[in-house]
Formats: sequence, structure tokens, C-alpha cells
Amino acid sequence: MKEVLELIEQKKQEFRNLQFFEFLQDNSIDPRQRLVWIPCFAHVAMSLAELNKCVLRQEPTDNPVQKIINKHTYEDDSHWIWFLEDIEKLGFNNRLHFIDSITFFWGEPIQKTRKLSYQLFSLCNKFNDPILRLIIIEAIEATSNIGLPFTAIVAQELEKITGKHYLFLNYNHLTVESSHTINIDEIYLFIHNLQLTPEQKENAFKIVDIVFLAFSECFDELMIYAQTHSIDNFYIEKNYQPKSPIFA
Repeated sequence: MKEVLELIEQKKQEFRNLQFFEFLQDNSIDPRQRLVWIPCFAHVAMSLAELNKCVLRQEPTDNPVQKIINKHTYEDDSHWIWFLEDIEKLGFNNRLHFIDSITFFWGEPIQKTRKLSYQLFSLCNKFNDPILRLIIIEAIEATSNIGLPFTAIVAQELEKITGKHYLFLNYNHLTVESSHTINIDEIYLFIHNLQLTPEQKENAFKIVDIVFLAFSECFDELMIYAQTHSIDNFYIEKNYQPKSPIFA
């Protein structure tokens, strides 16, 4: 497992260099505009909640690795609630009709963001081995540990303007992620000392590559979205040319 964790650490450092995170740090841009992509991330945020409850969690179990996974799924249970609360505080709620919402969430501009959700489900369904599923979780958590400090910076700037506290975007979420039982010393040592078969190791390397590539493509897409959409009309591209309506 040591080699797999080393690969995750390497991928984390590469992930940190995404232009998306440079964009989030650009305080010459209104913090609200730097967060205009947040509604697009709903597909991922809500899918992760579903992944935890319906796929990753398997009870009852005597498997020590599965017990760690189950513990993780309960620790992540409320994050989608924080996400919805932040959507409300950011002013995105009640701005789309139902049909517009459907075409927004399944539209081409956030195709790779949806793909991220699908790939995570696909990996978890393909690999029922608790050790490999644990590696999926570790890779996902690694992307969060990189991304959350950057969203927290923007959230803090915005809090000074609005006086509102953002639970999903700010350090509250980061603190919870950092204190997960899955990352405390004793559990980490247990994970670190897991022995993988050659087949498990090969699959683990593939999993790490797939997870980081999927998140990278998602965030590249979200940066483009933030550059082509305004905070006032977050679901309409700048310089948008109306097309013939689907529904007359």
C-alpha cells in the first residue's frame, strides 16, 4: 500500500498546479464571480452523498477495511446539506424554472463534471474489494484536501461582504475533512501496512490515475464555466446567442 499512497501524494502535488486554483486566488476578480461555478458542482456533491449511502456503505460487516469505509460514509453524510445551504446563501436558489434546471444540469457546458460522478460510481461498482474501494476514497479525499483551502479563501473574502458563513466552502468543511477517522495515526498506520497482491496494486494505480484525471478535467471545465458565465446569469453563457426553443 505504501507505493499507492506515495502515488496519491505525487498526484496531489500535480493537482495543486491546476489553473483553476490560480483562478480562485485571483482577488482582482469579485469573489462571487470566482464561485459562479458552484451550482455546476451540485451533480458531484449530491452524487457523492449517494455513493456513500448506496454503494460504499455495506453493513453488517466483519471486514476491518469495510468498517473503516463505513465509518467514512457516516462522517460524510451531512456534507450535501452544507452544500445546499451555501447554494441558498450565495443566491442561486429560485433562479431557474424546472425545465431550465434539467437542461442546465445535463447541458454540454458541465459534461465533464457529470462524467466525474459517473466515473466514481463506475469504479466503485467495478471494484467491490474493500481495499480498492478504500483507495478510491483516499484519492477523492486527496483532491478535497487540495481544493478546499482554495474555496475557503474565496468564502472568507465573501463573508466580509455578505456577513454570511459558508459551511461547505469554508474552513468548517476543511476541518471536518482533515479530522476524518480515516486519517488519524492509528488508522493510517493500518492502511499503510496493508499488503496488496500484484493484481490489487495494478488496479490501485489505475484507480488513482482515473480519479485524479476525472477531477482535473472537472475543475478545468469549471474554470472555463466561470470565465464564460456571469454571476447575474450563471446559467447563460456570456455573449449567448438564443437558439430555437425546445419547447414552444
